[in-house]
Amino acid sequence: MDYQRAIEIITTLEKEFDVNSLKCEGIKVWPLIRQAIWKQVCQPHNNFMSSNQRLARVKNHLRPLKQRVFNFSPPFSEYQQNSQLRNASPVDVVFFSRAEDHTDLINGKLINRHLDPIIQLIETIPNVDYLKLELFTNKLTSEKNPRFCQTKVLKQFLNFLKPLQSNSIQNFKGFKQMALKASGIELKEEYFLNQIYLIRQYELFYFNILSKINPSQLFLVCYYYLQAMALISACKKLNIKTIEVQHGKQGKYHGMYTHWTQIPEDGYEFLPDYFWSWGQESKENIEKWHPKFCNRHQPIVGGNCWLANWINGEGYKLGSDVDNFISSLNNKYRKVILVTLQRFKKLTEIIPEFLAQAMLESSDNWIWLVRLHPLQRNRLEEIKNYLNQFGINNFEIEKSTSVPLYALLKHSHNHITCWSSVCYEALLFQVPTIIIHSTGLQIYQQYINEGKFSYSETTSEVLIKLNEKLDPSSLKEETPYIETDLDLAKNTLNKLITDNI
Repeated sequence: MDYQRAIEIITTLEKEFDVNSLKCEGIKVWPLIRQAIWKQVCQPHNNFMSSNQRLARVKNHLRPLKQRVFNFSPPFSEYQQNSQLRNASPVDVVFFSRAEDHTDLINGKLINRHLDPIIQLIETIPNVDYLKLELFTNKLTSEKNPRFCQTKVLKQFLNFLKPLQSNSIQNFKGFKQMALKASGIELKEEYFLNQIYLIRQYELFYFNILSKINPSQLFLVCYYYLQAMALISACKKLNIKTIEVQHGKQGKYHGMYTHWTQIPEDGYEFLPDYFWSWGQESKENIEKWHPKFCNRHQPIVGGNCWLANWINGEGYKLGSDVDNFISSLNNKYRKVILVTLQRFKKLTEIIPEFLAQAMLESSDNWIWLVRLHPLQRNRLEEIKNYLNQFGINNFEIEKSTSVPLYALLKHSHNHITCWSSVCYEALLFQVPTIIIHSTGLQIYQQYINEGKFSYSETTSEVLIKLNEKLDPSSLKEETPYIETDLDLAKNTLNKLITDNI
């Protein structure tokens, strides 16, 4: 994943072409096109625009009919849902949740580690009402229960919309030729027209929901997927302030946060008003490219409330089963190594062979805690079998994936990853990280040069690093990448609520 090359292509296109002239029915579609270029350059083996786009458009037009024929079932009927919302009291703040973000089990309940800790904080502020909403998307919504914070699940009812009045995007042909020359990517206009049509469908759905509860702010996690962009667009039409909460590493070459060199004065319809950043570095990576004349898409430091609760106190009650697992780590093993995996297709990319070999050659009194990427938990058995085929028996994967990350970091001696932002969180627990992928080397070059992280790409290098004894003070950051001051978070929250940013 060559993030730097992707950014170079994007900034060249923004410099040589008026990207804000790319419009469809008055909508500035550059964020959609930019994301497609970003994804395709970073993941060249995937072809995101390969499907039959004309057939896809027909399916999109028929989607509302399919929903009404196959998905009409109480208590999720559109009439009942809208009736419930019509009778609901207005709220000050909405938290828009996703089922997949509920990854950690706290005393038998699943928590959204990005939003729920902010909800806990907002409960300490007098006279502020909130509602946590979530779209029912698939069986995952039903499986992710019970919840730590009460969640109202919405059944998605898309409306019958007329086809787009325009069958083209303004100035697309000229831009397509330039993009092909700069990146080698052939952009398909029909692909983006399909995306715009779907966004309009979702936007109308969200508009109808939000107009009934009338919040002044809406928090969400990750803005750059269609439903989220539609939600943000609906909020803008209702004058609802949108805040995207940071959910992972946002480095200086992240195409959806940095190097926006042509932001218009009124901003983009699909980008949030504020970016809630973990710390000063994340804020500066966005702010560096933010024009002073635009009061939208501004970064603010709010910190990581989930991490703060673990660093500043006892964390959360996990239940006796988890407590027994954690205590066994210290009692049975001399060294505990946490491995946080990235989202790859190939098993040999998820766990490189040189790392598997290091696991095989390691001492029997070492334990490797293999933690799957949140979006690849369905591959647990596949990855487990892959490791078993190597003859590795000193690893654990089930609890290492389900137990809250910080409970594991509190009891780990080392951390290994390709490029997960867990490396920053590990610093706060004084756990040294070994980066094992060239993308991680690119992203974390400064921290590697400073000795905060190390880099290895062979079995012997990994084992040598794991046997090194480090002075914990060498891991201390002058300015932490992640702020864990709950007073700072509460102050930021108050400013957002009182519109005093």
